[in-house]
Amino acid sequence: MLICGASAACVLKHDDPINTFTGTWNTKLWRITDSKVMPLGKGSITLERGAGQGHWVCADGQQPASHCNSYKKMLGANGCASDGSDCVMEITVTDSMGRFVDQHIMQLTPPGKMKIPLDVKVTAKVAGHCNDDQTIDVTVINDGGKQGYGTALYVSLITLEGGIFESNGFFLPGGTSKVIRFLPLAVGKLPEPSQLAASLRVDHVAIYLR
Repeated sequence: MLICGASAACVLKHDDPINTFTGTWNTKLWRITDSKVMPLGKGSITLERGAGQGHWVCADGQQPASHCNSYKKMLGANGCASDGSDCVMEITVTDSMGRFVDQHIMQLTPPGKMKIPLDVKVTAKVAGHCNDDQTIDVTVINDGGKQGYGTALYVSLITLEGGIFESNGFFLPGGTSKVIRFLPLAVGKLPEPSQLAASLRVDHVAIYLR
């Protein structure tokens, strides 16, 4: 994983006691008002096996970790508000095969100070049939609001049916959709798609701020 602190210095952590890790880290700025993504920093990394292995980098990859550019400077240089109110940072780490081992969003200011698009509408459509493995596909759609580009923050799917969604609490760019699988519990009678649809609710931050 890659964890960044208030000084824009980030540590790559690896705790596998058996295997060496080789991969790539990447950071991007994501402007939530129009869903524009700006590349920020990236680099390759090799960490030896063993608990506590780590390596320090700067969020933008430009300076030694002891002299990182401030978030204010990085944000301003990439078209974001200097206080971080309209942008978040997307962090990913992939292994040597290109598979994600870490992917998350980092807020750069408290939610109450963020310029969250309040007019976005997020809906979910349940597939009419189960997959071969008994999972059920749910397509989540963000209309992007009046401008069509507003990001929906922390989209969460909730249901009364027994099971979990493979991903939850995610960001969804305006004008895009994402397919999330519902994984039913292997206990008792499995839910039908119509039952899932009947109790399905979609939450995101803007609902509670309007």
